[in-house]
Amino acid sequence: MAVTRSEERQAWGEMTRQYVPLAVSDMVMALQAPIIAAGVARLPGAEVNLAAYSAALSIGLLIESPVMTLLQTATALGTHPARFRMIRRLTLGVSIAVTLAAALVLWAPVARLVFEDWLGLVPEVAAATRRIFAWLLLWPAFIAWRRTYQGVLINQGHARDIGLGSAGRLSALALLTWAGTMAGRDGATVAGTALIGGVFFEMLLVVVMAQYRMRRGALWNVNAASAAPAATGLAGKEIRWNDLLRFFLPLASTSVMMTASRPLITAGLARAAAAETSLAAWPIVWTTVMFFGNGCKMIQQLAIVWIQDGRSYILVRRFATVVGVIMTGGFFLLAFTGAGRVYLEHAIGLPEALHATALDGMRGMVLFPAFIAVQSWWQAFLVKEGRTAQIHLAAIADAGLLVLVLFTLASRTNVPGLLLASAATVLGLVVELALLARFSKGARQAVAVRVAAGAHAAV
Repeated sequence: MAVTRSEERQAWGEMTRQYVPLAVSDMVMALQAPIIAAGVARLPGAEVNLAAYSAALSIGLLIESPVMTLLQTATALGTHPARFRMIRRLTLGVSIAVTLAAALVLWAPVARLVFEDWLGLVPEVAAATRRIFAWLLLWPAFIAWRRTYQGVLINQGHARDIGLGSAGRLSALALLTWAGTMAGRDGATVAGTALIGGVFFEMLLVVVMAQYRMRRGALWNVNAASAAPAATGLAGKEIRWNDLLRFFLPLASTSVMMTASRPLITAGLARAAAAETSLAAWPIVWTTVMFFGNGCKMIQQLAIVWIQDGRSYILVRRFATVVGVIMTGGFFLLAFTGAGRVYLEHAIGLPEALHATALDGMRGMVLFPAFIAVQSWWQAFLVKEGRTAQIHLAAIADAGLLVLVLFTLASRTNVPGLLLASAATVLGLVVELALLARFSKGARQAVAVRVAAGAHAAV
């Protein structure tokens, strides 16, 4: 049956109410790094502590990377209490594993290996990095529980709770940074307490809101129109541990691999032409690109929950297209108008000598948000089918090509490293998209058949 204008307006309104909090929660988290950096920069030993903060955060992000995909797992599979209890047991196991990994990094011999030998930090910076990282011992575990409960809230149509949690996290982080700065505390302590305090407060808010809804019977209401079906590939059967692990582990390993590729880009930049300016400008370029890219990432969660028949497929595809156009258009205006220089000078405080390099990098990646939108859209079909191993294969091609192109050209050309990194990143993602298009074709065609069948029945 065809979608009426009234139904379409109603669906768009509901999708917007669900999507905006999710997108904003991802986008505003890009603000945590400059907030903490601004506080630490005002304290004694700023140069050492800023370097330590960056190093500690990079290791923390690597250790936490496997837990990030608990969000997709809970969104796709947490469709009723029995399944969610199994996902919570998985979360407990993953939380213990990542906490032990973080504790191992704090052990003196391993700390020297990681911070001094691998990262090449001087002893003073390495010591400050270890002090910050000590505060982050439970950080990956807190994120694991937050992502799990966020997934079930998305699945059951309560995205607004996630937005409130993200606002709480950013507020707590800013407050702790301000308080530590005003008290003149050690910069490493300020960075560590702000990071762990913000994440803990967000986790607490999300878990409390989800538990409150569970007690009131607002989750897993079989009559709720917003409830998602089980992942198609696992529908109609009881989820066993091997099913759950086959679903989760490829996603987790993909997250680890893509996170680990970021330091390799830094290593490639150091070997290329204009290494100093490229290394200084790349973090700004990447943070800016991902701010707009993050505005498209939650298309995957929206599609997992909303695509249940032919009509919803058409509506979600249109909505995803609009989101991609808005985010890409916003990034285009920033990169190609005077707003870019204003942003770099006043919002970021980047030295004027680096403006041209940063803008070139941003312009070279101007289509990145659109690519992220397409990536999230195609990944959603594979997640719904439970075919997460194919997402992993596509990501391997992406990361492998990125590193190969960057390191090969860095030593053989005089092209500035930042331009090489931008081009290699885009090229890797294009190859990943080509594979995702092929892998998800069958699932998308199956939906298209249902669309055509519905249109035929309506004639």
